[in-house]
Amino acid sequence: MNERIVQALEKHFEGNRYVFWRDVKGDLRNDFHEFCDSHPNIVCEEVNRNELGLKYRVLRSESEKKFLLYRAGEVSPEDNWLLDLELSTVVFSADKVDIWRDDIGINPAFRSIVENHQDFFTVQKRRDALKSKITTTEQTERTILQAMISVCAGAATDFSSVIYELLHEVAQGKTDRFDLIKKCSLTEAFWEWVRLETAYCASEPTLTDFLFELFKTCCDGIGFEGTLNQNAQILMSHWMDSAKYSSDFVTLSGNVSDKLNARSFR
Repeated sequence: MNERIVQALEKHFEGNRYVFWRDVKGDLRNDFHEFCDSHPNIVCEEVNRNELGLKYRVLRSESEKKFLLYRAGEVSPEDNWLLDLELSTVVFSADKVDIWRDDIGINPAFRSIVENHQDFFTVQKRRDALKSKITTTEQTERTILQAMISVCAGAATDFSSVIYELLHEVAQGKTDRFDLIKKCSLTEAFWEWVRLETAYCASEPTLTDFLFELFKTCCDGIGFEGTLNQNAQILMSHWMDSAKYSSDFVTLSGNVSDKLNARSFR
């Protein structure tokens, strides 16, 4: 579980025998159980229509023990039968979004990125990968989103690496990595990145359409005129000469050549 939660709860128990944990969204229940498993000296109970019994245990029958009382959801003061106990101690609350943001090291100014792309952040492996890619001193919304895209693509953070990895999947007839970009609501940010780097614009952009535009722009003498910029030509040149990705170029150039009825692109 998140170390921030552990440290905060342990700090609260230094001066309190019982502590309430309020989890409005109910998405930290697993963290609650993990904390309980690692702290057998604390009695952990979930508040769920058992208020009177819990109050009796806390104040009378088990008054020498420490209690962590977890409640998921919201309750009005009028319906809160444990309100008097809450007012006499600490009520701990934590938001999953802020926990993720803080753990990765994302500046609080960019909290909305975490909020709007939660499908990305729910997986620990992706959070760890993002944490290793971003710095705390050079963060912008764009650099964070691009780092997230590179994680989904299984690539380094530079644009060419991301494109080469995605085209590698296209050459294999797969779409897993681009599907993950879509699932994590990063499609718009991805195509904006492509536009900024290569001047590619389309009303309905796709990797296949981008691939065709790349070949039409960068391969002279095939009877087509592309619209991409000089960066695209550099991208193509490095792709052709890459020891790792040149076989993908051969495969995809053949496919494009057949569909455009053009001679070999090599």
